[in-house]
Amino acid sequence: ERVTGPLVAGGPPLAVLEELEAARTNLTLLTSHDLLLTPNLRSLNLEHAAIAKISPGGFRNLTQLTHLNLAFNRLEIMPRERLRGLKSLTHLNLTGNSLKKLDQLPSGSNSLKVLDASANMLTELTESTFKHG
Repeated sequence: ERVTGPLVAGGPPLAVLEELEAARTNLTLLTSHDLLLTPNLRSLNLEHAAIAKISPGGFRNLTQLTHLNLAFNRLEIMPRERLRGLKSLTHLNLTGNSLKKLDQLPSGSNSLKVLDASANMLTELTESTFKHG
């Protein structure tokens, strides 16, 4: 069964949440409203969640997030605007998707230290991918 509606819904207690494990779900679409109530997340694990699409602004309020695990989903594209707002991101795991290319990382992503894009369908990596512009 597909998960619909906000991934996390509720009141103020969610604002203090720092880690969210939502692995092995059936969350095919991550929308811009799903994580609005969790601005203090530092770690988000969406591994094996069946995500095929991330809406623009899906992570826009997660400025404290340092670890994002999107491994083993169904992502075919990852446009740079999908990662906007992730100013503190240090670890991004995109392993095991169906990505053919990685767009230029968004401006403000200077903190990224680990990018794992193994086991994808990447045909090229260019210098522009790693420019922060």
